[in-house]
Amino acid sequence: MENKIEDKKLEKIEKWAFIGIVLIACLVMFFFMSKKEGWHCDEIFSYGSSNCYYENTLHPYGEKDSTRIFLETYIFTGGIKENINNFKYYMIDHNDEREKIMSELISHEVPTWRNREDAENYVKAGDNRFNYISVYYNQLRDVHPPLFYMLVHTVSSIFNNTFSKYIIFFVSLPFFIGTCYFIRKILILLDRREIASIAVALYGLTSGAISTMMFQRMYMMLTFFTVVCLYIHLIIRKRNYTTTHKLRFALFGVTILGFLTQYYYCIYAALIAAVMCIVFIKRKNYKEMFKYIRTLAISAIVGVLVFPSSIHHIFFSYRGVNSFGNSGYFERLFDFIKYIFNSFGGTNIIITSLFAIVLVTHLVTRKKDKDLIAMIGFPVLAYIIIIAKIAPYIEIRYIMNVLPILSIIFVMGISGLFDNKAYNTLIAGVAVVFLIGCSFIFTKPSFLYKGYQDYIDISEKYRDDSVVYVGYTVFNHIQSIPEFMNYKQVLMLSKDKLDLTINDEVLESENEFILIVNKYLGNEEVLETVMNNTGYSHYEVLKDDAATGVDNVVYRVYR
Repeated sequence: MENKIEDKKLEKIEKWAFIGIVLIACLVMFFFMSKKEGWHCDEIFSYGSSNCYYENTLHPYGEKDSTRIFLETYIFTGGIKENINNFKYYMIDHNDEREKIMSELISHEVPTWRNREDAENYVKAGDNRFNYISVYYNQLRDVHPPLFYMLVHTVSSIFNNTFSKYIIFFVSLPFFIGTCYFIRKILILLDRREIASIAVALYGLTSGAISTMMFQRMYMMLTFFTVVCLYIHLIIRKRNYTTTHKLRFALFGVTILGFLTQYYYCIYAALIAAVMCIVFIKRKNYKEMFKYIRTLAISAIVGVLVFPSSIHHIFFSYRGVNSFGNSGYFERLFDFIKYIFNSFGGTNIIITSLFAIVLVTHLVTRKKDKDLIAMIGFPVLAYIIIIAKIAPYIEIRYIMNVLPILSIIFVMGISGLFDNKAYNTLIAGVAVVFLIGCSFIFTKPSFLYKGYQDYIDISEKYRDDSVVYVGYTVFNHIQSIPEFMNYKQVLMLSKDKLDLTINDEVLESENEFILIVNKYLGNEEVLETVMNNTGYSHYEVLKDDAATGVDNVVYRVYR
């Protein structure tokens, strides 16, 4: 009786410890978000593709680009049957004809002046409020599914005519809290309540989770669904590898939602499914395996029916299976491993690697939990190995979703080194506090873009000036949209289009303009060419600092 009372007291303490840690973590997220000054171009795309009226980027040459004109003229011309036939004709059977039409349309794309209202309409819902068909259409043209963008569009529509970093922050925050909740639920399910809050602290208070929240994309949502997926599978294990209607429905739901959030969810889901099927086969439990596979198959079919473009995105786009051609594999893998260590405050990769090997060896040698180790560890390990091969860039975003599971593995490993439960819990707590301290002292969250406020200040000071922007204007120019929202108007050019500044009516009629040039294009060469083309004779450098990650040089050019 006394033991039960003591256990309840400990449970209550742990519960309040968890609530306190999550509240502190949320405050930490708010603090760092307040320090975020700029955006990655993909982050601005999150707002634009969610809110822009049937366009997923701010085009340099007007309201409609060649792709939209082609789709409206040749594909979406009638009912569903006619549209499917058109798609088959142009996109599958007659590629040469499609390419000829597209080449002709592209040849007529000439950059034109876009005003501040154009930039605002790109990132704000405005008159496009609650238009989910537009969001869906924009994602047809992208390489990502639409769920995250629909949530962003919903919040943007509620706070209409507003562009703020806190819009996506408040989309992501519930998923962060939910991730912490399921970390705790997983460890309670595994009868490790004493370390549940410690694992939550390791994840929620280190730079990996903070970077996930700072990066205004769908990766916090992906993280949540990844952890929920693991939790459902651990429940199935707890039930001696049997399922119920409720469990299969939960698996069905999280599979669809994860799939419609980010396609990388499919990789993790497939890996943990492979472990499950192996266990089913070893146990000769073919009936349950059939129910399990059937649930996943129906989920996949429903997901594809909801968003058929996923087939093209996954199998034919540059972000799908075609990305398996990345070279320098082991160097890439090593870089991703460094990201993992930095995410948890690791300051010395050699020492941390040795420590990780000790933990993994300890876990693997626990024979009674081999299926558990396989279910938790193998999908994460294999996921990292695969991501190192297929990720388009070497960035932390592609492994953000497995960081909570790594925190679980670490805390479980270090808290099982000895036989004394209280001693193990103390060791785990001290180790996590140490790592959290290292995270705040030696590492810093990504995607803050400190110093970008200087660009905004310049755009506000010269808001009556026109801007010539020279960069990679197919996509990367949208990183500067917060500036374009202040300037009078902007002409967005690639380096091979500088001749368009010759005899330009706007530049001829004004006494000064702002020139923004990406450093990697040779900013001094571009400056000289533009000045020769326009007849302007003077300039001053307003901003030349690559520390923000924007890498643009800003000039004031005047007569």
